[in-house]
Amino acid sequence: MLKDPDGHFVEMFQPASSGEAPSPNAPDVTAVRVRLTVDDASQAMRLYQQLGLPGTLDSSFTSNPTVMRMFGLPAEAQYRVANMTVPASGLILEFIEFKGVDRRAVRSNIQDPGSTRIQLQVRDIEAAITQLKAAGGSVISTGGATVDLPGRGGAVTKTSIVRDPNNLFLVLLQTAPPRNP
Repeated sequence: MLKDPDGHFVEMFQPASSGEAPSPNAPDVTAVRVRLTVDDASQAMRLYQQLGLPGTLDSSFTSNPTVMRMFGLPAEAQYRVANMTVPASGLILEFIEFKGVDRRAVRSNIQDPGSTRIQLQVRDIEAAITQLKAAGGSVISTGGATVDLPGRGGAVTKTSIVRDPNNLFLVLLQTAPPRNP
């Protein structure tokens, strides 16, 4: 576990060898997961399931001194994780909740170093905004509404940035089909 220049923690691990030597041109990074610490993993999972992301939750808390040592936390601390799959991307978004340690919420602004944004293309941006607001999220785009950006082929891309209840900034995009000439 290390911290990047913007204060994000980066967890690296090497899985057990399959016995086959990788090709000389094989990349060092073989998988990506984004893990966000949340107040309530179950609540975060339900919200993102409403947005269409499938996921699973370890409903009970786990105590693993080795994992806690990696996190730099006391051995007696506990955690549970919700794993969400972002369709068509290969990205796994994990929400981790800790218990048995001091926790404090950190509220950053989108322009602050270390703030995290994830871009999601949605079918119905207004419905997504409504779901996020009902869960305690807030639209931070100017005017608290969607913004129309020029898209491909003259189409309009409706966009909005919403801060979810755990301070994750979601850049929501709804693209329209290209206009016929």
